[in-house]
Amino acid sequence: MNLTRKNRRILVVSTTGLGDTLWGTPAIRAIKKEFNNAFIAVLTSPVGFEVLKNNPHVDKLILFNWRSFFRLKKLQFDTALIFHTSQRMALPIAYSTGAGTIIGNEGMHKDLDCLLTKAVKNSKNHEILQRFDLLKELGIFAEDTSLEIATCPEEVPTLCDPLIGMHPSANDPFKRWDKKYFVEVGNRLSSHGKIILTGSPNEKQYLESIAEKIPESTVITDLSVQGLAALIKRFSLYLTNDTGPMHLGFAVGTKTLGLFAATDPKLCGPLNISHGSVIAKPRTCTPCLKQKCREPFCMLQITPDEVYKKAMEILNENS
Repeated sequence: MNLTRKNRRILVVSTTGLGDTLWGTPAIRAIKKEFNNAFIAVLTSPVGFEVLKNNPHVDKLILFNWRSFFRLKKLQFDTALIFHTSQRMALPIAYSTGAGTIIGNEGMHKDLDCLLTKAVKNSKNHEILQRFDLLKELGIFAEDTSLEIATCPEEVPTLCDPLIGMHPSANDPFKRWDKKYFVEVGNRLSSHGKIILTGSPNEKQYLESIAEKIPESTVITDLSVQGLAALIKRFSLYLTNDTGPMHLGFAVGTKTLGLFAATDPKLCGPLNISHGSVIAKPRTCTPCLKQKCREPFCMLQITPDEVYKKAMEILNENS
């Protein structure tokens, strides 16, 4: 096939979570900028579908499931870029499309690197930059690292500003700051704005156990991803664990303070933005137990006093 900038047909594979999908948006934008008439499809997860819905640089979204093979085969891709996968079958499905070029990071595909036409050495840089490394194989040298998501403000309930958001939960327990600390900081910040606790429906009980100890705080768990992004956009400050909604804060330009210990903000924190801040502590266990950890001692190194102090610095910058 004689490929030009106009007739490229590119498949992006990103079948993981909220943050992982957002990290891919700068690279997708860069592909469309370089190959402005190319057809770009993304094979993604249900949450990824919500993140990328209405993205102006994506021509087609395809949910990852057993039907994906049949849908992708018909689209005749020349190139597949493997951004991030959790499911072992994602790379074989991309391979089965017949794409002549399949690019992914070395050692990240559950012993299936043999299906890549080019395995790019992992640079150990930020996740956004790792995706940029893949683009270099196509002659694309991206620079704009800003995250991108459409918002749905009509979903947001009526609330009076100023609002301060807190996201005390995380899918991984080892990333959670102790909820009693969120209670303490929430109470101290409540004189500067109404406290809004965000999370998913299955976290509602956990959030309510915090909200009942912070007067006049509100729990909101029933928004779509783009609705949540719209809500976060209204916050004067967003205090959060290292989890997906933190990246929504980075994407919509809200002053966001992320709490880190087991994870490294140099790899997955804010990148090249003034509105993203972190408090990070070293891991206390070697090796880190990660998903097996149920008592994240490392997060206890972060004190309510230093979080409140940093939060007030951010709020004072706003004023």
